[in-house]
Amino acid sequence: MSDFKLFEKGYYYDFSIDEFGAVAPDSEVATAVLISIFTDRRAEEGDEVLDGDYKGWWGDTYQDTKIGSRLWTLKRRKATPQTLRLANDIIKQCLQWLVDDGIVLETIVENEWSRADRNRMNMRITLIKPDTTKLDFKYEGKWGVE
Repeated sequence: MSDFKLFEKGYYYDFSIDEFGAVAPDSEVATAVLISIFTDRRAEEGDEVLDGDYKGWWGDTYQDTKIGSRLWTLKRRKATPQTLRLANDIIKQCLQWLVDDGIVLETIVENEWSRADRNRMNMRITLIKPDTTKLDFKYEGKWGVE
């Protein structure tokens, strides 16, 4: 699996450029994980939405596999253990396509509220590849409630 590589620039991500001036490839799944978690998937029935905006990507209309996550639907909740559990389920849901496509065997998601800012969430995601090697991703304070 090859994708373009993203790198963090403060509060956003940008394309990584290689020494030849081209967009650098990502030979693992880091970019796919970022896009899966931090883009807005269309809300489902029962999700809390503001002003009837279900968000989502128009291209999902014609796809069985949806892009992104529904973390944005939790934005107006309080920082509680229940919100962490819901966030955990949503993150697992948005990464399920990696399992379905055989890219990984399992996704392990662990979340906690940040000690520095109790309204920000720290995410730890471990992907188990078919050869049983682990890929670990940490996103500290990248998402939170209001």
